[in-house]
Amino acid sequence: MRQYSLFDHVVTGSAFLGLSMPNFWFALLLQVFFGIYLTKWLGLHEPIFATAGMVRPGSQGFDLLDRLRHLVLPMLVLSVQEIALFSRYMRASMLEVLHTDYLRTARAKGLREGRVIFRHAMRNALIPITTVAALSFGAVAGGLIITATIFEWPGMGRLFVQSMFRGDYLVVLPWVMVTVTFVIFFNLVADVMYAVLDPRIRYG
Repeated sequence: MRQYSLFDHVVTGSAFLGLSMPNFWFALLLQVFFGIYLTKWLGLHEPIFATAGMVRPGSQGFDLLDRLRHLVLPMLVLSVQEIALFSRYMRASMLEVLHTDYLRTARAKGLREGRVIFRHAMRNALIPITTVAALSFGAVAGGLIITATIFEWPGMGRLFVQSMFRGDYLVVLPWVMVTVTFVIFFNLVADVMYAVLDPRIRYG
């Protein structure tokens, strides 16, 4: 909405930085910082956030706080790049929508600026984002290979890597089929969302 403002430059630069960082490099940086440096600086016996695994070694039963400690760093690695990606797409889409004729017509009718932005501009700007989000959700559901491997999270991503190293293609092939199914499903959800966001879109 405020193109080329200070906020726009800061957010755009941060988004480029987030997109430029490979997941594995950012994950290793977080592990070194939280696992070694921050622990030593604060004089702690263990890191504030766990750097590997899903639970503390030797723990029994379900501990919500312990599970959250193990979730923070993997979630941070995944969210930084996704937020950067969506912010870039959303910015470009909003800039395109803000200069359309129907927004000028809405303002000419006397609609409040907030209603013009959120009800008309943002709703139409979300249509391209929906496509990208469908692919991202499919990737998450299929198991994020690099992040799961670095943080040693048991799941589909780690299963894929271990099966590939063992040459166990009887596990790899179903993994691919499940991942493809998730991608197809979320693309179907995206097609439905198109009609929700824009009533002009109808499927025969």
